[in-house]
Amino acid sequence: MADSLPYTTTRFVVIALYAIVALISYRWLIPRLPSAAKILATFMLATLALIVAIAFRAALSNSYVLALFRVSSEYNAAVAFSATQLAFAAEIALLTALLARGRPLWRRLYMLVLSLLLFYMACDEMFVLHEYVDRWHFIYGVLGLSVAGATVLVMRRSPRHTWIWHICLLSGLAVGAAGALLVEELRYHDICGYLGFLYRDADPARDRCLVFLIEESMEYLGVWLVLVSMLGFLSDVVAKPKRQLCWLLYALPVVSSVLWVAISDPDLNQVHRDIQKRLGSPADVTFESGVTLYGYQLKQKPFEDSLDVSLWLSALPFGYHGLGYSIHLLDPLSATSYSSENAYVKVSGKRVRGPWYLPVYRQNRQVGIPAHVPRNTAVLVVLSVWRAAEDHFTPQIIVSSDHRLLSDRHVVVGELALPAESSASAAAPIAIFADLLTLGLVDLPERARPGDMLSIAFNWRADIQITKDYVQFLHFVHQESGAQWGFDQEPLGARMPTRLWYGGLADSETWEIPLPADLAPGRYQVFTGLYRASDLERLPATDADGAPHPDARIPLGAIHIEEP
Repeated sequence: MADSLPYTTTRFVVIALYAIVALISYRWLIPRLPSAAKILATFMLATLALIVAIAFRAALSNSYVLALFRVSSEYNAAVAFSATQLAFAAEIALLTALLARGRPLWRRLYMLVLSLLLFYMACDEMFVLHEYVDRWHFIYGVLGLSVAGATVLVMRRSPRHTWIWHICLLSGLAVGAAGALLVEELRYHDICGYLGFLYRDADPARDRCLVFLIEESMEYLGVWLVLVSMLGFLSDVVAKPKRQLCWLLYALPVVSSVLWVAISDPDLNQVHRDIQKRLGSPADVTFESGVTLYGYQLKQKPFEDSLDVSLWLSALPFGYHGLGYSIHLLDPLSATSYSSENAYVKVSGKRVRGPWYLPVYRQNRQVGIPAHVPRNTAVLVVLSVWRAAEDHFTPQIIVSSDHRLLSDRHVVVGELALPAESSASAAAPIAIFADLLTLGLVDLPERARPGDMLSIAFNWRADIQITKDYVQFLHFVHQESGAQWGFDQEPLGARMPTRLWYGGLADSETWEIPLPADLAPGRYQVFTGLYRASDLERLPATDADGAPHPDARIPLGAIHIEEP
């Protein structure tokens, strides 16, 4: 990672901030604490400083290990540690309220309310609860001012020697709020560049504002000051804690960490919900060596020559070296490849948490659609995963999948239709099916012979997007005997299933129907219609004037079957 002036400037600001807070704390705060509290406060600050230092290395790195410390993304090591500190502070506040039996009731209630508030803040830090709160900036601001006002009132009624802990609490809340609310406003690139925190990459699209490192560092430092204030309140209640209480204090951070593990380890359903929230489709496809596809997203802009593909992929720790993937666009009938894109897996950008806390990284790729690909045809989007070692690329075998497989190395992650520009037919429709599909002109021959290939042309239009599979039937009814013969297939054939029809589609298909060699000669009435493939239920149909067709069968005319 090349060192840069914005990176150095940002690092200097954070080091200066931590140095100032540490000097003040160890001059006026930490010496007032009992030994056990001193050890805990020092351990927490040292661990926090180490995590922030690693976060600086992770900011511009693509390393999987360092990505766990990248504070620009959710669910990182710094967030988990900060949430643990807040939960620890909440536990100390609760312990203080329980042990302060000889103190005024209002003071014990104040500590109890602080305990509840700090525990909520811990949950918010871990699970980003404020994202589900409208106008959270305003609500959290009012709540913070209320806590600050209550703290000032309590401080004025408390002994003067405890004021320093109230001031420490107010300072921690102020530093955290400055990081969360004020510094965030400096993220805009023009302001960030003016202040000297804009890191410029060789690729301008990867320019980033490093002010988030200051923001997050301030929030974590504010949390530490809140923790120190809670330790101070406890030391005021228990000046010389017994050995049992000291061991309890040492155990509480461990309890907090175990608590997060117990309640926040996501399962597969939660991962899929997170992916769906980001407008993706869930999946559960596992390749050898532990590589897993948890979801995908396909974005196709009509009449453009590319497809945007997003994949949510995860691997076992240290399993990203040389890991890559390929996206193929295939003809579903012939398996001919229209185009493909290859890329190495990146461990940066958007991610969600997978089972056992394994991060699931979002991979973005654009796949070109060649001009020669037929329009109004289905195209399969197929994924394969491989690992590169020197000049060898080893495909990964699929060990389990909830999606269709083309082979033990290729999984279908989607299908799409390439739309064609078309104009609406001027001819009156023959039938309208449930206000979804419209059957236009039908070209029916007048006569044919048994054993011939009968050609019938159908014109179709989709009025809205269709998401279900429908099958079209043809019934040939002998006018004299009433004997019936039928033929079924998809309206536009296998090239374009109705589940892919888009609003505005207009296309035609000529059916080639093999007539039975023993088909009785005579005059046949021909009917057609649609039924759902899922339950064989016919789709109601009306004529152009809105009158329903009996039995959802549309008469197309008559055809004469000649003597063989």
